[in-house]
Amino acid sequence: MSILILGSGGREHALYWKLRSDLVHHNLGWRVLVAPGNAGIPDEDRRNVDPTNFRAVLELCQHERVRLLVPGPEAPIIWGISDFLTDRMPEIQVFAPSFAAARLEGSKVFCKQICQAAGVPTPPYRQTREMDEAGSLIVELFNKWGGVVVKANGICAGRGVKVASSIDEAVAWAHACLVERRFGDAGEVVVLEEPLVGEECSVTLITDGEHAVMLPPARDYKRAYNGDGGENTGGMGANSPVPGVGAGLLTDIKENIALPILDQMRRIGTPYRGVMYLGLMLAEGGPQVLEINCRFGDPETQAILPRLDSSLFELIEAACLTDGLSKVPALIVSDSVAVGVVGAAAGYPEAPDIGYEIENLKNDVVLNGRIIFHAGTEKSDGRLYSTGGRIFSVVGLGNSFREARDRAYERISSVASCGLWYRSDIAQGL
Repeated sequence: MSILILGSGGREHALYWKLRSDLVHHNLGWRVLVAPGNAGIPDEDRRNVDPTNFRAVLELCQHERVRLLVPGPEAPIIWGISDFLTDRMPEIQVFAPSFAAARLEGSKVFCKQICQAAGVPTPPYRQTREMDEAGSLIVELFNKWGGVVVKANGICAGRGVKVASSIDEAVAWAHACLVERRFGDAGEVVVLEEPLVGEECSVTLITDGEHAVMLPPARDYKRAYNGDGGENTGGMGANSPVPGVGAGLLTDIKENIALPILDQMRRIGTPYRGVMYLGLMLAEGGPQVLEINCRFGDPETQAILPRLDSSLFELIEAACLTDGLSKVPALIVSDSVAVGVVGAAAGYPEAPDIGYEIENLKNDVVLNGRIIFHAGTEKSDGRLYSTGGRIFSVVGLGNSFREARDRAYERISSVASCGLWYRSDIAQGL
């Protein structure tokens, strides 16, 4: 029997690392495969299959006797990999929501509608698909709210959002979405949202459609440069835990945000099963939902999983069964602190310069409180080369944020590659 993880990034490497460890602990002889994976995954466990080629994924699942499929990136989930595989291979468990339920990530408008119907706090918004209307609304809302956040409605790999500092900047971003079509069909509708003041927090939960198990919270650093400057990226680092987000607040988020959303999804006939990522703003009046994603976050997963002492495999298996999570033991989370720092290629996020050799980057062995998770890497003639904008993550573990930060930055500073760069302020001051 096999578990198949779809994807090639640092999140997928972290999932591979954790699930393999869980299987060894449970003394199960299952294999963990990754398609297509990266250079951090042993060659014998990689399969050269495109996660969005559903026919090829189906053939791979049949050939490798896959019984559990865990999609990493959003595209196969939003495009319906769960429906496609379960219709054709009923014996497989797909740890992902259906095509209909995945609209929570695929459409920001749908997400807003669900939150409002469920009574879940989320910033007020307007939507439009016309540039003239967008311009008028931006002026109106900027004057009303003192600012505006402009979002492409569809998926844009974390880069479709602009927290505008002026009306001109907001109009330019709307123009890039609606007229220039910078994000293709994902930008055919824009959402104009009230900006909030507070700290962002990512809360990941695993659900069987009714019950939810909350994983340790994390904070993602989306902006490219120190001090949260520059454009949004896929994420330049993460830390877990999040100061101020303790058991009481997590319970509040579960009871007043997660469970009402799950109830509303069942109410409209699209029950949600799988992993749910809540992007929250911890505002003065309490947490508000900024976004909902239908998959594990990246780079949050790299900081969360090293702290999870419970079996992720057991949680996923239970979530694939109706009422399954009601029977799992209480979650066990380490007291350790994790700080993850992403090493990126020159030119990322706009136009990453790839193909350069990377030196002194070992695989995922936990050594001296550090873990390496590969992302955009590939091997050739025994050497390691960059293949993507985000090349790898170094996760430092420690008894304090200072210790974890020091370990992460000491290790990432020893990696050499032309143009390699990273933020130097991840988890600074915590």
